[in-house]
Amino acid sequence: MKKTVVNQWDPGKGNYYPHQLDKEGLKSYDIRYTLHGVKFKGTLREQPHGARYAYRAEITAISPLTGKVVTDSKGNVVVRSFWSNEVDLNRLLNAIAKAAEKLYADNAVALSRAVEENVVFRPETTTPAIAAERFAARYEDSLSAKAEKAESACPKYHRKAAIIKEVFAQLPQKPMCEIESVEIRRLLPSWKLSERNYKLLCSFWDWCIKNKYCTGTNPFPPLTRRTRSPDEKATASETPEVLDETDVQKIYHKLIDDVRQTAKACAMALHLFGGLNTNQIRALTWGDIIFDDCEPDKVIVRLRDDERSGSTHKLDRPIFPMGARILRARYQSLLEDGASKSALRGQKVAVRQNGVVFPASEITRYIVRILKSIELSAEYYSRRDPGKILRPNELLGSTYRYMVHYTCGLGAMEPGTANYLCGKSLTGNTTDDNYTSFSSEEGQERLYAYMHRLCVSEPLPQCIPPQVSEDGSKETDTFFPKMSRDRVTVTATLLLQPGQTLTLESAHGGTGTIEVEESTPSGRRRQSKKGVGADTN
Repeated sequence: MKKTVVNQWDPGKGNYYPHQLDKEGLKSYDIRYTLHGVKFKGTLREQPHGARYAYRAEITAISPLTGKVVTDSKGNVVVRSFWSNEVDLNRLLNAIAKAAEKLYADNAVALSRAVEENVVFRPETTTPAIAAERFAARYEDSLSAKAEKAESACPKYHRKAAIIKEVFAQLPQKPMCEIESVEIRRLLPSWKLSERNYKLLCSFWDWCIKNKYCTGTNPFPPLTRRTRSPDEKATASETPEVLDETDVQKIYHKLIDDVRQTAKACAMALHLFGGLNTNQIRALTWGDIIFDDCEPDKVIVRLRDDERSGSTHKLDRPIFPMGARILRARYQSLLEDGASKSALRGQKVAVRQNGVVFPASEITRYIVRILKSIELSAEYYSRRDPGKILRPNELLGSTYRYMVHYTCGLGAMEPGTANYLCGKSLTGNTTDDNYTSFSSEEGQERLYAYMHRLCVSEPLPQCIPPQVSEDGSKETDTFFPKMSRDRVTVTATLLLQPGQTLTLESAHGGTGTIEVEESTPSGRRRQSKKGVGADTN
């Protein structure tokens, strides 16, 4: 559509461009106005018959540097709406000029910054240091959808912008369009950048080009990943994913010894025996730990997730008996030191003596120290960095999931229960997708029975010797431990007559070996089987 320039209106460096009439015969004009170096544009449209106003327009401020609309510190577009019943065109244009002046007065800071950028920063002359100093913080804000909310809440520390400024200050200080890839490659070894930070620098350079803050092409060479050889992949796959039962017992005894001196033992216990991550552990208070006076090994941790779908946001779950003993020992030591139960209810679990929560890095260092103290085998250590344990937090989490799925036997029989105990979503699970069935009182009792399958191995008191009849009659014997957390160990020698059977039953399952000696009709005995594995359900 062809426009005709009319120079009848120029009181403050303004022009208008009339359009052809639309299908309804209504007029429209493109408005251009310049004030203090800032360009304003808009479209003045005649409104149809019956509208409240005869003419309407929206005036927008345009950056002289990028040619795009100007935004304020909150990211809002600098724009102003205009309505009028005036029919004289010259008066309308003068009113629009006053509206542009009002718009400039209301957004003087943002518009002055746009003019300053046009004067100081030219795309063809911008150096890396100038671009980083001027635009790095704005680039970091553009990466986050919550940048406006974060800035209004509190001053934001631009970590990514600081990295960009530090690296770009080391580049040759000449126009960015003149920097070549060979200059970048020469400096890469001295920077020692991680893959994430390297991508950050590349994307910032592309962002500057896209927004016309600089010209030319991105000189950063494309990132290439080194392909591991089959031998390296095989070696990596041999890294153990979980701790064995002996190591778990050693960790338990180490934590029991340390728990009265430091709360970091509770943090590691909640990680290994409760399946909680570091953020969850640092947020827990003693009011979230529910002790049972009747069951010493029963401890329930209160958890909640308001963002997860489901019939309830209450995700309480018990922890393994070994973790319960560690938490109870710490809690009793705090009470003995003079703390009241009401005061402990609001105190964090993983805190120093001054009440400050342990940082995540300090908890991780404690976990590494405990793992090294139990003398793990060499396969748990990094081959590249001797003395470094591979992924200690992930190792504890994997061990917890292994104990839930296999030691407690829930992986194949009740996957929904295992997912709940591991903190996974139950949505779409065909076995059990109702959170209430787990978080209710009855559900917690059922979960505790499952978790109690893994307890500390303790010898059976000597006052309960096994009693077995040798006269061939039918006998039934039941052996009870002294406490519910004890593991029952039975050793017996039985003589079975032809036709008799031996049946072993255990509520939570059992394991052991059976040695059999068979008597021949001649009276001579021979050993037919030895060390046959036996499982009970």
